Amino acid sequence: MSVRSVALTMAGLLAGASFYPLAAETTWSQQTVAQDAAADARKAAEAIDTSGKPAEAEVAWRKVIAAQQARTKPDPETIALAHNRIGDTLYYRGKPDLAQKELEAARDTLAAAGLGEGDMMSETLSNLGTMHTAQGRAATDVDLQRRALAMRVKLHGPDDSRLAINYYNLGYALYELGQPLEAADSIERGTRMRLATMKPDNPDLFLTLATAAGIVEAAGRITISIEFAQKAVELVNTYHPKHPYRGFVRGVLGKTLTGAGRAG
Repeated sequence: MSVRSVALTMAGLLAGASFYPLAAETTWSQQTVAQDAAADARKAAEAIDTSGKPAEAEVAWRKVIAAQQARTKPDPETIALAHNRIGDTLYYRGKPDLAQKELEAARDTLAAAGLGEGDMMSETLSNLGTMHTAQGRAATDVDLQRRALAMRVKLHGPDDSRLAINYYNLGYALYELGQPLEAADSIERGTRMRLATMKPDNPDLFLTLATAAGIVEAAGRITISIEFAQKAVELVNTYHPKHPYRGFVRGVLGKTLTGAGRAG
């Protein structure tokens, strides 16, 4: 029973009026049902591979937003998370402009709730930056990545594993801006953090490794490139043999080995 329901019930008693506790319990029950529905929706969405089944994942994450909006007190961080994951699904389908709108919605949701300096905002700004690079605006991306990274460094220090995606995304942005050496430093750092902490069956890990392999190769770090590419192939073959990006991952390894004169 909410505080407001208790106050109304006591007022009715003091006035000698009849009251109906079942009505209050129904309100409580409705809130509980809404909370359970929101939790179930998020669990279902998190079980779907965003990169492997992007259309299905988008539908699931939109249900998360709807379930949150049905609650008495929606959780802004969960809504922002859902917008981020929807942005991912659109990005994987070649729609960075639409993904950008989702991430801007996430940013605005967090800002309105007074959550403008936390982990979720850092993740949101980092993902938003990536969408700018996908539309040819790498300089804007780098600015957003540096802001997102600084936010998390302030929260956790520079070596916390939660910064992995920030270092990785900053490296990617720097590469697109034409700064391969600084890009390689940042993306290798983020990739090794993810490799040390992420579950091996998470598809984001093999995608991280494959992308990083190409970027460190551009900086002349062939040994590291081969290491990352081989690990990416190992993971995709072991855990995701039917993933639509399997061919991409194998192609990265082939290119890396060819460049090193070790093909075959």
